[in-house]
Amino acid sequence: MLKQAVVTGLVLTFLLATVSGLLLGGRQPAAGMGLPIVEWHLSGADARPAHFLGVHAQQLLPLAGLALQRARLSHPAAWLAAAALGYVLLWALLMTRAIL
Repeated sequence: MLKQAVVTGLVLTFLLATVSGLLLGGRQPAAGMGLPIVEWHLSGADARPAHFLGVHAQQLLPLAGLALQRARLSHPAAWLAAAALGYVLLWALLMTRAIL
């Protein structure tokens, strides 16, 4: 289970971080006050939150895999797939907000 989570995290890190990084490289983030410390703007036109999620899939999905392994649930691969899908959907929501 943990091996699948690590591989999934690696693949998603490459895909999500690359796509959001390309968009981030061509766009200037919104000006003005954002979230404390990181200065991200969640109201839109800022791809930095999506890029953060994309880059850190390698850490967060293996942690989810470890938690699933310790929980001893039935069909852990299906739970990992659901966690990865939820992760990608959250990333897509942040990317959609950055584009629109």
